[in-house]
Amino acid sequence: MSLKEEIMNDLSNSIKNKLLHNISDLKVIVGEIQRLPEKNPSDNEVLKILNKLIKYEKINLADNETSTYLKLIESYLPTKVSEEQIELWIKENIEFEKLKNKMMAIRFVLDHFGAQTDGGTVKKILMEKF
Repeated sequence: MSLKEEIMNDLSNSIKNKLLHNISDLKVIVGEIQRLPEKNPSDNEVLKILNKLIKYEKINLADNETSTYLKLIESYLPTKVSEEQIELWIKENIEFEKLKNKMMAIRFVLDHFGAQTDGGTVKKILMEKF
């Protein structure tokens, strides 16, 4: 089941079970997904939307504040890989001598791990460890 289908199923179930607090939040997420030009977006496209919504929600919240909406969005994100796992993968798979500079490795790491990490984390690892 794709991520979009999972979210759509959760919306249907929330409507059937009259979970009013979830319905409006899920409708926002579904609305953003439906704005994509693709009828059946990939999970990566849906994850980009979810990350964008998280970013906007965090901007609107005070420090150390959280919301049920933010928790709901984050529940659809895959678990993040640890910095140690990223560092190990880089050591095993990146040949820095073939790159113009070490920051060019970011693209390869992000392609491999997808939504399980972000560019900021990878950049930090490259700057500190390599």
